[in-house]
Amino acid sequence: MKPRAIPLACLFAYALTVAEPSQASNLFELDLEELLQISVTGATLTDSNSLQAPAAITLFSRADIATMPISTLDELMNYVPGGQAYRTTDMSNHQPFSLRSKRSGSSTSELLILVNGARIDNPFSGGITIPYPAIPLANIDRVEIIRGPTSSLHGSNAYSGVINIITVQNENRSYGEAGTDDHYRLGSINTFSSSTLKGSLFLEAQKDNGQAFSVMDQFGDGQRNTRDQYSTLDANLSLTLAERTRVQVLANEREVDGFYLLGTVDDQYNQWETHYYNIMLEHKATFLDQVETTLQLGYVRNEYEATSRAITPIEIGTISTPTSDAPLLIHPTIDTQETWARLFNNWTLDEQRSIQVGLEYQNTDVMKAFTASNYDLGALASFTLPIAYFDNMDYRIDAVSRFEKERNYGALLQWQETFSDQLQLTTGIRYDSYSLSDEQVSPRLGLVYHQNENNTFKLLYGRAFRAPKYTELLTANNGIIEGNEDLKSETVDTLEAIWLNHWQFSTLAVSLFHNTFQDPIIQIVEDNIRKVVNAENTSSDGAELELLWKANASLAIRANAAIVFNQPDIDRKEANRLFSIIVDYKIFDWNLNLSSHYADQRETRYDDEVKPYDSYWLANIKAMRSMPNGLSPYIEIRNLADVTYSTPASSSAPQQGTPNRGRELRLGCQWNY
Repeated sequence: MKPRAIPLACLFAYALTVAEPSQASNLFELDLEELLQISVTGATLTDSNSLQAPAAITLFSRADIATMPISTLDELMNYVPGGQAYRTTDMSNHQPFSLRSKRSGSSTSELLILVNGARIDNPFSGGITIPYPAIPLANIDRVEIIRGPTSSLHGSNAYSGVINIITVQNENRSYGEAGTDDHYRLGSINTFSSSTLKGSLFLEAQKDNGQAFSVMDQFGDGQRNTRDQYSTLDANLSLTLAERTRVQVLANEREVDGFYLLGTVDDQYNQWETHYYNIMLEHKATFLDQVETTLQLGYVRNEYEATSRAITPIEIGTISTPTSDAPLLIHPTIDTQETWARLFNNWTLDEQRSIQVGLEYQNTDVMKAFTASNYDLGALASFTLPIAYFDNMDYRIDAVSRFEKERNYGALLQWQETFSDQLQLTTGIRYDSYSLSDEQVSPRLGLVYHQNENNTFKLLYGRAFRAPKYTELLTANNGIIEGNEDLKSETVDTLEAIWLNHWQFSTLAVSLFHNTFQDPIIQIVEDNIRKVVNAENTSSDGAELELLWKANASLAIRANAAIVFNQPDIDRKEANRLFSIIVDYKIFDWNLNLSSHYADQRETRYDDEVKPYDSYWLANIKAMRSMPNGLSPYIEIRNLADVTYSTPASSSAPQQGTPNRGRELRLGCQWNY
């Protein structure tokens, strides 16, 4: 662990000394009616609920998450209608995810992640893969997954949807976990308060020695043994002053040794680490009892570095000076920062009408971006002989074609009106300007009709976009991926119809949607170099179904299915048929949760080669006991049937795929106090 991790470890020890008695209710007592009335803010930036909000929404409460055999956001996404998560060969030990079978690359950049209003992404790559690849769920109060375009509110990256995370603010809990493959996880959530100050502190540390795999040796004949080991530290500090001013600090540090990295596998050389820090200051004010104003200021810093062994057509050391038997190694280092400001006003005109106005500014600066190597990469690219060899990785070359700050501006306007108890209208528009790419206008229109107390219909239209980021525009000189300065933003227009049928003990949601994609951003491979281009316009149609059924006080079932009828013809095809089911059963002081999900066949395309990956079923189980003293011991078994399966590779060697973990056993205990 790096020295910078020491302050987080010290904070963890301190957290146990500042805890106050918890007033949290039993996690297993939230009923279906309460779930439907949980506040939803990500769909309109104002308080609503899943029945009224003009969007397709899936909600997971703290009670849902606590009983499931999962621990990170990417694992949860497999239980969302149209959601799928799986790992690739770009970076091991994380699972990029998507919604509605649209994804290019492995940065999860088509989805926007918010934590208490703060965007979680990387200024360089535009997604969460590098900065925060596995967001922990232990401190989450609820997760809102808004499926479909929401750029009219959030701008770029809110392309396929938005995941709005609200963290726990009033709970005291510590937990520990151990499992097979030398897996250990330790965490704590603590709250504290005074007459004017309230705060919460979440800390989690995790270490895993990895499972053993035997994979095809890309550098020779036969097989190569490898392990997918990792370690992480997470922290979330929230301070609220006088109910109006709040400071949030998020930090994540992650280290990985061995397994796959940038398409190759080598336990001797492959390693990467990322350090992510996100600070937000928020202040709220009310004027004339009608206008609620929220001002947010933020700072984001992400440092990433990796070492990876690269594939070469010949033994490069035989044509170098001096000659060497060392393989070609590349060591990218990226250091970026972003400052941002957001002003949002919610003006309530009367009980039926409200208007929202917002302004946003982002300033992105790539402070450091270079690739180090033990050979002259410039000479290698042009095959200028002899190629110089550097014993101490002393060769350096800029990892971008030029350094330039990116400045982004956004402005939004939204109107909400309730015509009657049955009919609601939401309409809005947002303008965005990106200095490195282009300008975009994102409109939306939503009608919500409550036919009666049991049936609600929604008719929605929205346009969303994803602006290309540094890594797609300006990346250069690394021998793996090449940027494209002529890249345009990709956009999607979506029409969607939703039917909600809700009763006392069940809720059924059915969604039908049509997507039209303009200038989709894809990756192609030429001469073993990945290139980013805009593809031809395409479209897709799909349907999603979600059922929540509480059979009685002991049994609850959540199931969903999704199908995409004609997938976008792009660089990769996600699974177009997905299914998941969660069965939660409580008997006496025990809770048993069986969670299972299915993914249909996937495909990866490189040049003229199409590689299919077989469909698979995975099942996980968790049993937890609630004891009177606040202790809750549990046991988890993941991949219960020990299924062997592979998922798509993100490299020029797709034939081998990415191996995934087999059965895992975890024992743990949490203490609510």
